[in-house]
Amino acid sequence: MTILDHLGKPMTFDKKVMKDRIARPSRKGVRAVKTKSTATGLNPVKCAKLIKAANEGDIFDYLTVAEEIEELRGHYYSVLQTRKLALRGVEPVVKAASDDKKDLEIAEEIKAIVDAPEFTDLVFGLADAISKGFSVCEIMYDFSANVWRPNSYIWQDPRNFTFDVETRTRPLLRQDEGDAAALDYGKFVYHTPKLKSGITIRGGLARVAIWPIMFASFSERDWMAFTEVFGMPVRIGKYQHGASDEDIDMLWRAVSGIASDSAAVIPESMTIDFIAASNSAKGDAIFAKAAEHFDASVSKIVLGQTMTTEDGSSNSQAQVHNDVRMDILEADAKALAATIQRDLINTYVAFNYGAAVKPPTFSLPVPKPEDVAVFVKGVVDLVPMGLRVATADLYEKLGISEPAKDAEILAIGDVQNAPGRNDKKSNKNKRISLNKTQEDDAGDLLDDADDLLDDYEAEYFGDFVDAGADMADQILKKLDEAGSFEEFQQMLDEFDTSDVDPKLFVNALAKSGFVARSSGEDRD
Repeated sequence: MTILDHLGKPMTFDKKVMKDRIARPSRKGVRAVKTKSTATGLNPVKCAKLIKAANEGDIFDYLTVAEEIEELRGHYYSVLQTRKLALRGVEPVVKAASDDKKDLEIAEEIKAIVDAPEFTDLVFGLADAISKGFSVCEIMYDFSANVWRPNSYIWQDPRNFTFDVETRTRPLLRQDEGDAAALDYGKFVYHTPKLKSGITIRGGLARVAIWPIMFASFSERDWMAFTEVFGMPVRIGKYQHGASDEDIDMLWRAVSGIASDSAAVIPESMTIDFIAASNSAKGDAIFAKAAEHFDASVSKIVLGQTMTTEDGSSNSQAQVHNDVRMDILEADAKALAATIQRDLINTYVAFNYGAAVKPPTFSLPVPKPEDVAVFVKGVVDLVPMGLRVATADLYEKLGISEPAKDAEILAIGDVQNAPGRNDKKSNKNKRISLNKTQEDDAGDLLDDADDLLDDYEAEYFGDFVDAGADMADQILKKLDEAGSFEEFQQMLDEFDTSDVDPKLFVNALAKSGFVARSSGEDRD
């Protein structure tokens, strides 16, 4: 069966191409390592020219600036790394195509590829597309045991690529000689997150962030110039009439030297006045406010919010917003999972098992933060009202495993001194409190609730039979004589209690009930 690539074209499989590194950089060719700076002296005119050229297909200088502003602006680098690392921290999930034995085996192979340390390099390399609009990683294969298995992923400089003239969306690899070539299917992982509609080069965040970053650099540059001028008072030297040129030169050297040396020696007849500029009192606040405004704009562009970076929010507010807005992280994860499914998982299965075999499903599910305390309180409030909740669901929700029969379990409160007998039962759980084990002084396990009730009955209810022995004997006698429940009930209705003293019975019952209630409150 013919294997089609992601563009629907028949795929040619060349073993040499799969093994070798195709996008290898050269010393003097078009894929040479680039070090020339473009972001130096960035201004509105230069930004407009870069963006216009990128729209028309010349993306080299624009991609250079997109790379350099990550290094020139620390805040942009920080928030962009936060978004990339949030994506890298999502745990991948591989689901077999079916319950068939062969599909399960293929899924296990994919899990081994995903769990390999090199896979995180692929995720982080592809995340570079968030800022630049696209990212390409080359797959290096290892062919052993008749299996093509990826063993490393090499991030490629996006400046080594261009796009077709017709659509500006199909990536092409620059060549030293001849036209740029299409990417070999199965050899590259090409990621383009759909952050906005339009041609690929217009989809990166750098295109939007470049403007506030440029204006922020203007503000900080002016701030430094302002500090240099108004950071210290103006020095004015005064010399007397008739002073010689030598005296004037001495005074000038003293005045100018104070800026760097903070000290000077002048004759007693000369004076130096320090005058502070009144218009500089709030100048630094203006520049600081401008810098904060542009940084907040960058945070909104990259993270979708400013609460965790600029607003000084409380922890509860920050947890609601998270480091990256949840819908943005979910969109990034879905887009990246679709790319890896198409260019890595599907090709691996096609290479090794054929195009007719359905590949496993790869996903990056983003866990949503939940308030466990609120959930538990809701269960506690609703269960008495009739809500039926399976314990297995609670264990799964809380992220804890169901204890085995012989496992140690937690109990609320101090149960170390609870009464009980010192006999062990091998099939019962060992009960412990949060900080104490429920054992007696001899180290034996204490009894469960049924044994404790037996102990209470033996200790506190001994008077019950004595106080009501006559009544109990007469009732038991009638029970033996009755032939049915209805007959026994009629006997109880006609039972003569005139010769029975109920005081002892009532007192014993009240006393026993009080002891049981007190003991229960103490153990609750």
